[in-house]
Amino acid sequence: MCGIYTTYWVSEYPDEIEACMIIDGTEAKHYDLENEELDLGIAKWVMLAGKLGLLTPMINAEYANELSAIGDDEQAAASALLENTMSSYAATSEIMNLQKNINYIFDHMKQNDVPKMYISISNAFYTKDELISEGFSADWLRSELEIKGESDEEVYENYLSTLAVARSDVNTYAEKLGNCKIVELRGQHEIMFDKPEECGKLLKEFIDELK
Repeated sequence: MCGIYTTYWVSEYPDEIEACMIIDGTEAKHYDLENEELDLGIAKWVMLAGKLGLLTPMINAEYANELSAIGDDEQAAASALLENTMSSYAATSEIMNLQKNINYIFDHMKQNDVPKMYISISNAFYTKDELISEGFSADWLRSELEIKGESDEEVYENYLSTLAVARSDVNTYAEKLGNCKIVELRGQHEIMFDKPEECGKLLKEFIDELK
């Protein structure tokens, strides 16, 4: 969601912003809410599960590496904080109003000359081999992204087709933003943790261009 908030701010208050970099942000687009409405059941479940303490096992498994770096007492506190944050009204209502908010921002975007860079990460895949090299298995695409396909090959083909559509959406979004350069860097969404040097290089080059 950070990309949407950034989009709104740079569009609404360009005189307050020197430049803007969006790293694999949610691109603004217009959703047909009658035919493309999200299934909000998971958000409602998370809100309820958090109140009952049912998210702790999931959090401990998902963030096992991060939690192992701190002490036992801190681990318990960190898990509790994450559970309370994930199941809070603020977090879940953000998900439930996601498409409406995106539509509002897309419809009210104002093109301007503030220098912008959009680093496209999730959409920067063109072949099955590129996906596999970054750890995207067909089974993961099925379970995590619900990509359909009778064979692994078909799963990859279907996913690559969705990425082509997403790239088109990003291009439209960048054009509507104005003065926005799109740079592709393949990887996982939170690439700043996996490839800090590559991200840092792009950021430095972008800043240097502003001088």
